Amino acid sequence: MNKRLGLDWWDVALQVLITFCLAVAAAEAEPMDADFNIPVIVALSAVVLAVRRRLALRRIPPEVTTGEVQAIQLEDLEQRVAELENVAGRVAELEERMDFSERLLVQGRQEAGAESPSPARDSRLAARD
Repeated sequence: MNKRLGLDWWDVALQVLITFCLAVAAAEAEPMDADFNIPVIVALSAVVLAVRRRLALRRIPPEVTTGEVQAIQLEDLEQRVAELENVAGRVAELEERMDFSERLLVQGRQEAGAESPSPARDSRLAARD
């Protein structure tokens, strides 16, 4: 009932009860105008119910067909693949930077080793002599 009418059974029952109570009150209040008042009250209640139904149906999200669901899932997957490709490119760039930094460190150590021998190396050379 909620999907077709927009309102659940409790809302509809409450609407009918209020309409019935107002119609009975109008019939008892002035018996001469009951022939006019009761149809007016029922008509006004129907208009109120129509407005409430329209507002309730606007709040319900539209149903999505299977093809639309698959299209949405495909779009999500394409977006994830694009993000993964971007991340893979960044990882490759970071690997290149790390390799370059390691080469610089090794080159710096080799240059430092060639310019001044380490104390441990000096002591080993002295022990041989």
